[in-house]
Amino acid sequence: MRTLLPILFAAILVSCGQTSGQEEKMASPAGYDLNTPVKLTLSQDLKEISGIRIDEPNQQIVALNDEEGKLYRLDMDGKILGKAFKYAKKGDFEDLDFDGTYWYAIKSNGEVHRISNAFTDSFTTRVFPFTETGIEFETICFDKTKQKTFLITKTPKELKDGRIPAYVLDTATASFQYEPIYSPDSAAIAKLRGKSKSQCKPTSAAINPITGDLYVISVNDRILVIMNNGQVKQVYKLEKSVFRQPEGICFSANGDMFISNEAQDAVANILKFKYNPGATTAQ
Repeated sequence: MRTLLPILFAAILVSCGQTSGQEEKMASPAGYDLNTPVKLTLSQDLKEISGIRIDEPNQQIVALNDEEGKLYRLDMDGKILGKAFKYAKKGDFEDLDFDGTYWYAIKSNGEVHRISNAFTDSFTTRVFPFTETGIEFETICFDKTKQKTFLITKTPKELKDGRIPAYVLDTATASFQYEPIYSPDSAAIAKLRGKSKSQCKPTSAAINPITGDLYVISVNDRILVIMNNGQVKQVYKLEKSVFRQPEGICFSANGDMFISNEAQDAVANILKFKYNPGATTAQ
């Protein structure tokens, strides 16, 4: 019996360790594994990185540095290429996207800067002010299929029919129109999380080019919300041990997903999740 006790004790420890590891493993969207990112470590110039997008023709990552009014070009390993592109004075810029012609950067007050000929000396910028006050934004996204640029509120004054309000930018009239198809349903998010109410505060969004789904990140409660045609399909928890402060999300044309994390008290990074059509992780 004395001989068996150490063996039994060791077996229990191994079993507990395996259970603990399984409990910590994050569920992931089909085609991805949130537990196995490729980490791209960034320089101090990007310690407050927010929005990111892939420049497909040049195979580069374009990153927005919060507060600076600058865009940076990075290689696919996260190294800065050339000088930063200054498109505006300092301000609280939160996210960006590209529609094939123009780059769009959004400030926290909803003001949108549309940039043409970025990274050249002949660039021009047009500003679209969001006139309603008291609303905070951190998300702007271009829907290639519908040819619409939209923004989702982070802290609205109130929900609209239970939804977190989203607005489409009409550049012809310089106006913003409420659009529920991009508005996350707060009750649906809470239900999928098993909670009575949701604290979802969107900080970035991007459309998956493979599935057409809209992926929305909320940094406050570290969740990833997946929507399609206005309906919330899935919600995934983003563990702090991997996602220190997720501020931006984008996809490459082949479906690879990229999520940026501000430095906080460490080093900023971009996490790359390769798309694998056959990959499935417990929901």
